[in-house]
Amino acid sequence: MRTDTSDAIVELDKFLNEPLIPRKSDPLVWWKEMKRIYPNIYHLMLQRLGVPSTSVPCKRTFSKAGYTQTDRHNRLSIKNMETLMFLNGNL
Repeated sequence: MRTDTSDAIVELDKFLNEPLIPRKSDPLVWWKEMKRIYPNIYHLMLQRLGVPSTSVPCKRTFSKAGYTQTDRHNRLSIKNMETLMFLNGNL
């Protein structure tokens, strides 16, 4: 008996067993070719694999880290600092 869940599991298993694409290949071209084989993962990829067109988000992260790790807050552990930066970037 086929269900949406079983179809998704089969699709994910097939995807995880795919060989890695060559490093110089374009992943967007690969996804365009494979969207019929992996339709559910393809739709997820469209939502999650956006590429920023500038380095601004990276620079903002470093600026926020500088504001968080100040002379007043200089005793934050690395783990706590990483957690704060993760939460700040994902809220």
